[in-house]
Amino acid sequence: LTALKEGIRYTFSRPDLRLILAAAGLGSMFGWSYAAILPVIASEVFGQDAAGLGYLYSAVGIGALAATVLISLFIHVIGPRPYIIGGSILSGLALFSFSFTRDFTLGLGLMFFTGLGLILQFSVMNSTVQHTIRDAVRGRVMSIYVTIFRGAAPFGAFLAGALGDRLGAQLSVRIMALPMLLTAGFLIARRRIIPRRLGEIDDLDV
Repeated sequence: LTALKEGIRYTFSRPDLRLILAAAGLGSMFGWSYAAILPVIASEVFGQDAAGLGYLYSAVGIGALAATVLISLFIHVIGPRPYIIGGSILSGLALFSFSFTRDFTLGLGLMFFTGLGLILQFSVMNSTVQHTIRDAVRGRVMSIYVTIFRGAAPFGAFLAGALGDRLGAQLSVRIMALPMLLTAGFLIARRRIIPRRLGEIDDLDV
């Protein structure tokens, strides 16, 4: 219990970790919620069957794959800040735009950018946390990060489903995309807290 309290105190005493955890929780709740109602959108909005739904999920996967390539190539060149902020903006805008389109081809493109933005943001946030904490508290800090990230997603899926049932699937995605854009704005406003390089703020450990 003492070790857990130390991990919690350490995590929330760091402004950079608080910011990343908040972004992770909000992104998990609102950014990944589209997946819960994508089958409804594929069927009712695009008039697609299971194959069409598979194409939409594949577009997200291809975007995610592209994100991993970009991260591996440039993370040590430009640092995590552009990935975290840019990924948040890109995924929020892509989802918001996706909620307006009824063109399947355009929808595929927007799903690609959704996957690209989400993985750019979340993969780099994960790496940033791990590179800026002491080994002694790494397990406890990462357990808090994973709990927030994994724990927020079911609430987002439930909310997206409830909104979709009452307001329609596309409007549900549109509403859920708005907190993503607000989170992106908050990250921009607090961008100086986000490390410019991996491991940059080891000297701030407390």
